[in-house]
Amino acid sequence: MTVHSLVQAGRELSAWRETEQDEDPEARIEAAAKNLPANADLRAIIEAAIWDPEQDLPEKAAAAMRAWLERDAMAAVHWISAFQREYQSELFDDKLKRYLKAGGTRRLQEFIDAEPRIRDYLIGCASSSFGQDGGNSILLLAASLKSPQDRLDLIKGSYRRGESLAGNLATVRSLLDEGAAMEFLRYLVDPDHAGLLGEVQRAGFPESAVRRFEEDCSKERWGKGGVNRNNIDVMLNNPNRLGQPATWDSLVRSATWNSHAPRTNADFLIIVDGPIGLENVNVSSASGSIDFPRDQLSPEPVEGSEIPQELLAEIGNQRLLLEQGRLSLVEMVAWLKKVGTADEEMDRRATVIALDTGMDSDPVAALSWLKECRTDWRDLMGTVGWQRLPPEVLIGLSPEVWEKGSSFDRDLQLRCLQWLKSDPQAYLETVDRLSTGFAKDRLFRLGKEREE
Repeated sequence: MTVHSLVQAGRELSAWRETEQDEDPEARIEAAAKNLPANADLRAIIEAAIWDPEQDLPEKAAAAMRAWLERDAMAAVHWISAFQREYQSELFDDKLKRYLKAGGTRRLQEFIDAEPRIRDYLIGCASSSFGQDGGNSILLLAASLKSPQDRLDLIKGSYRRGESLAGNLATVRSLLDEGAAMEFLRYLVDPDHAGLLGEVQRAGFPESAVRRFEEDCSKERWGKGGVNRNNIDVMLNNPNRLGQPATWDSLVRSATWNSHAPRTNADFLIIVDGPIGLENVNVSSASGSIDFPRDQLSPEPVEGSEIPQELLAEIGNQRLLLEQGRLSLVEMVAWLKKVGTADEEMDRRATVIALDTGMDSDPVAALSWLKECRTDWRDLMGTVGWQRLPPEVLIGLSPEVWEKGSSFDRDLQLRCLQWLKSDPQAYLETVDRLSTGFAKDRLFRLGKEREE
């Protein structure tokens, strides 16, 4: 995609909006998708429409996305992945749901393999789409997935009532390994599900999990308003507020998907120069949450790898100390390695967990530290999220990450378009202060052409 094609797509979008059409919106979108030329720059059309202030999703962009999925689904999904990690938007949910369902059971696994970073989002779309046809459709889709955890998350997101589970528990059990089966029963706990006990017992769930299910579903264990007394202590004392086991890998996964809203431009004073381009950037402190999102934990831990509740709480305390400036990133990594597992992956896990926290309190310092201590800093930064850096800082990054056609290059260009729309003068002034070179020329040209 070129800047010229993006600008041209914006002009085409304006012409489209001026055309009065009376057909049903979905019919218009379908017709428009079919009529788009084979050589149309679909990505440019979509990105030009994203910033349209008049509509949440102009119909031409919706048509372009539908056509893109049909013509080059993997390219479209890679773009959706970057867009979702940046903006957590629902703009393209309907188009993706429609495409997933039209492809039967094969497309979800293909997309998860291609873009594991938006696994939860993909499973959520599939659950919503296939769930409309009832439990059998969900079970057929779950059977097509390779991972027991993926199957579990799809099933959990689709079954909400005991009546839809009755008669299907044996099939559910056959799709899950032992750990996932135990987690499923924990999810199922509800006094209204006590009548499923007999079927649970016959379905072959682990005996210990069945006993716990029977105890937890007992009505006398629940207080008024449906509060499970068994979980009160866990919910109050567990930093992730989930009341389910956590592992070191689950903390890393939480960091991987922990995309916070971008800081405001006013929070950052940019003075970018030098070979690294970060040393002179001052960033105001911004506190972040240490809670872990409900849908972003890993599966049932392998036996022996579960983090004790006391240690999990202490990890939360260490995160807080780092956010408050009372603990350094080096100290946190050393502490995590000391209390963590004795395997070669622990150093990477500790770095990602510390980096995730550091990105909330001082992203520039966190990135500078990462570049000094890890040769694989680009990969780790991509894991935690380039999008958590403000555009001002992204612009000042060393040219070593500015490789033509790279995902960083594309993500940065999309981010800069957002900044251009909100504050073009500040954008151009910031770019003007850059040292002469490839980055300055490219970004300055982007700003000028966007103005035109």
